[in-house]
Amino acid sequence: MAIQVAILWYLSRQSVKNIFGVTLQLSYFFLVNLCVLTLILPLVNLPPWFSPPEWGKSIAFRVLFSLVLVLLSFLMLGQNREEIFKRVKQRFSSAKPALLLLGGLFLAFLLASLFSFDINYSLWGNPVRGGGSVTFLSLIAASFLVFVFFSQKHWKYAWYVALTTAFLVSLVAIFQWQGWFPNFLKSKEIRPSSTLGNDIQLGIFLILSLFPVLVFFFKEKIGLKKVLYLAAFFLFAFVILLTGSRGAYLGTLLGFSYFILLYPVKKLWHSLGLKLLFFLLMLVPAFAVYYANTHDTMPEFVRKNTTLYSIAGRLQLKQFITEEPRFSTWKVGWEAIKARPLFGYGPENFAVAFDKHYDPQLPNIQYRPQSPNSWWDRAHNILIDIGAQAGIPALLLYLSLLGTLFWLLQKIKHGENALLSHGLQATLVAYIGSLLFGFDNFSTLLAFFFLVAYILHVASKEPENQEPKTARDLQSFVKIPVLAGITLLMLLFNWQYSWKPLFVNAHVYIGKVLAEQNLCNQSFSRMEKALKKGTTFIDAYVRTTYFDALRNCQTAASETLELAQKGRVLLKQAAQAWPYHTRIWIFLGQVTTIVVERDEELTPKEREATVKEAHRYFERAGELSPKHQEIYLAWTKLYMVAKDYEGMLKKTEECVAIDPRTGECWFLKGLAYEFLGNYKEFRLNKKLALSLGYDADKDFYALSNLLQAYGEAKDIGGIIETYEKLITLRPSPQFYASLAFAYRESREYAKAREAALKVLELDPTTKAEVEAFLKTLP
Repeated sequence: MAIQVAILWYLSRQSVKNIFGVTLQLSYFFLVNLCVLTLILPLVNLPPWFSPPEWGKSIAFRVLFSLVLVLLSFLMLGQNREEIFKRVKQRFSSAKPALLLLGGLFLAFLLASLFSFDINYSLWGNPVRGGGSVTFLSLIAASFLVFVFFSQKHWKYAWYVALTTAFLVSLVAIFQWQGWFPNFLKSKEIRPSSTLGNDIQLGIFLILSLFPVLVFFFKEKIGLKKVLYLAAFFLFAFVILLTGSRGAYLGTLLGFSYFILLYPVKKLWHSLGLKLLFFLLMLVPAFAVYYANTHDTMPEFVRKNTTLYSIAGRLQLKQFITEEPRFSTWKVGWEAIKARPLFGYGPENFAVAFDKHYDPQLPNIQYRPQSPNSWWDRAHNILIDIGAQAGIPALLLYLSLLGTLFWLLQKIKHGENALLSHGLQATLVAYIGSLLFGFDNFSTLLAFFFLVAYILHVASKEPENQEPKTARDLQSFVKIPVLAGITLLMLLFNWQYSWKPLFVNAHVYIGKVLAEQNLCNQSFSRMEKALKKGTTFIDAYVRTTYFDALRNCQTAASETLELAQKGRVLLKQAAQAWPYHTRIWIFLGQVTTIVVERDEELTPKEREATVKEAHRYFERAGELSPKHQEIYLAWTKLYMVAKDYEGMLKKTEECVAIDPRTGECWFLKGLAYEFLGNYKEFRLNKKLALSLGYDADKDFYALSNLLQAYGEAKDIGGIIETYEKLITLRPSPQFYASLAFAYRESREYAKAREAALKVLELDPTTKAEVEAFLKTLP
């Protein structure tokens, strides 16, 4: 911020001296701020500030872009505005169809944000993804400004920076893959993600540089640049291979197919030669795909090489087609599009749409209700994502923009522009192909809109006046207050929506890392510091991340009341900021259930009120996602704690009705019968759950619930049997102690003594208690 203030102060001082007419300033500011600084952002990944990495980059971009807008305002106030407007008008008329569509896309996403289910979330997104329509709309605006004000020399320099960034990002991926510099880089022998934090986005990002660098190689004369372009091309292609992203593989295949098969050549034998070359090149990947799908085992050299074995697994199409959950997610997304076709559910709100229309009976979408496949915040398909988030009009505008860009390149695909136009077309084909199984993040969107601006530049004529001319300046008494106001607004905006959230998130990131290392007290201290920094647009993220740290720090035996009470406070606050996030309401219901179960200080009236409160949370979750069985499984626990076993049975029947293939629902139904004294139905339902793949004997929480049922029924045999299973899962002194008492109760004294001695072995501090217990045995 200090740098920004210094620059703005200097410029405001110079404006009084009337230097706004210096024509090189306009080019310089855009060149430095948008090209040199912005285009290197994909390379930046500096924890804790830039973590999650894409969120930190988007913050930095908004700061830079806001500064560019202020600089542009200076120039508008200090020069002949008619000259700048004339340049804008000339550039607009030279690419009118595409710019109208670009503006339409801007308007469509703006309206989708304003009519969003959750406007705040649509505007700013979640730091985990680093999105938000504020960033997306700023990228569109930036692409327009770059197109208007960049000259040919600026574009040449910009491509040097962009390709250098992609080259360095690729090198980081290589270092991760090889495990080099482990003190600075996280080693990832399989599917490195480099500085982008995700292998899918890494592949998409490099695709946007792959074909341009190939074109520059062909156009460059013999020399060092040609060698560097060729080296960069092979490096990009190799790293795309390492990512293991099927979407990136598909996009690369489609792009190369278009590039080679439709390569603009005049002579027939040249065309035939290229096609022959293409088919020869395709023999290697075609054979690899064929072998991977027709053989049960790979050759020994593949099995021994972790990288090759991982890539071979990504080529198994049969497994992909039959087991991939994306296809079912697309069906859910299509239902969401049909429900809200005009403006969608709002940018960044695919999770809201997905939860609302989720159907667990779709193939492969749910292994277990709590599995990651049951919760999606992206469709992994650009068409479904845009349609569900921003509506069908936005989707049509997006496709029309891509089609128009392709058409503009086709119009100039002759003479010296033929190769460049063809390469850019291949880039568009590869990009959209890769997004059929992927999604954008900040780095890929930055590269895409940079490409959009360049295509518009290539396909349009240069304006007659390349630089605005020096002209009459405004009076200082008008200019200085206006500049001061704009500067102040920029500083306030960046403090509240950039710098302050960045500082808060630094504490959150450190706290998260500490919790993962089980340094819980230090983690909680960091999280508390984040909470004390004041209100920001990431308040809900701070609280949900804090809650995750609490869950990570639960004791081995069970949830603690103290953590549940703290989590309850955090989640209530998070739910106010993110009211449409189903899992927040589920977790809120769960921690409130723990409070009901464990807080012995609650009066009967307070306990009843707390039970009703938990029911409201689960009801809200059910409204947001009527068919998510995880809601009903957690809700069942509340009925059990409240000793409403008839209600518990009814809720498990609802769970079964949603998807009768879910074994856990059947087990809990049987458990409800056990509480009601119907042992026969319990056995039948437990057996049915096992036949559906749910083995309660291997689920700690299922055994804990079963223990409660046996305890209420005073079934000592069931208690012993359950504790014997629990100690195989978690051999804690507490469980062995309880087992020892149960053995004594059933007059199995030898086993009671053995269990008591095991307690002493695990926890020598219990020597006095164990000796006292042993004296009670005959």
